[in-house]
Amino acid sequence: MTQGQRIAIAILIPVALVSCAYAVHTYLEYHNAIQAKQEHQRLAEKVKGGRRKVKIRRGDDSPDIPVVPAHGKYPKLYVPREIADLQPEERSELAAEMLNFLTSDKTGAQEKYRAYVTLVNCRDAGGGLLLDALNSDDMRRVYYALKACADFKGLYRLEAEGDVTYLQASLRIPRDAPPDVKMQLARLLGLYRDERAASRLNALASHPNPGVRYFALLSLARVGRPTSLPVIAAALESDNPAVVAAACRAMSAIAGYDVGGEFTFLPDYSHSLAREAEEWRNWWEQTGTPSP
Repeated sequence: MTQGQRIAIAILIPVALVSCAYAVHTYLEYHNAIQAKQEHQRLAEKVKGGRRKVKIRRGDDSPDIPVVPAHGKYPKLYVPREIADLQPEERSELAAEMLNFLTSDKTGAQEKYRAYVTLVNCRDAGGGLLLDALNSDDMRRVYYALKACADFKGLYRLEAEGDVTYLQASLRIPRDAPPDVKMQLARLLGLYRDERAASRLNALASHPNPGVRYFALLSLARVGRPTSLPVIAAALESDNPAVVAAACRAMSAIAGYDVGGEFTFLPDYSHSLAREAEEWRNWWEQTGTPSP
């Protein structure tokens, strides 16, 4: 064997060993990734079926702390198809369990969201429970009841007499309620073309919290009362772009036409919004007192 051949073999053997090691490492990584994905799917199916408690990891150096459910057990959450197969009494019991689970302070946001979706999918079975919750002194119950009622009415439309009952209960919510409750109240009131709803929305549109003002203005756009124009015009002076955009939308809905141009993307959107707000200010100054 020549000197050149020995050198070639000395070079090729380490290269071959490194290549083999890399191939084995790549295969193991792929195999582990497939196993992890399958395990994640199995756990997700168990959680979805209510057979496993959801755990929150607090850190690598501390153990998993299980979420404590409302009644000592993790409630079974249903998909709409399964809820449709339940008897009316079973749907009512399920709605009651979900509402109690939502208002517990011992569960996380993810679990509450899933319970809330289940409650909404119970539809009219939870109507009476939500009406009772609207009249509660517990603002947590009021918050979730408002949120569910807004989706109930927006997606399924309750009967006319139920509409009046829910509106009356909503209007009894204290004016010193927390801002998050008032945001949901503004959402629900926007589904009523009623002077009482418009009057409460006018007050909410002047709230210090920009989130409350935003939802109130969007609801005023749906209610469409010209008597709300002074409040909407005042919101055009806000330094919050979302509030100004909602005010422009409400102006457009009540006036019946749009003064804005085509939608533009950032960074030009802020300039487009400023121009549209200025157009509505000029329109309001020229219009004056709105006609009924």
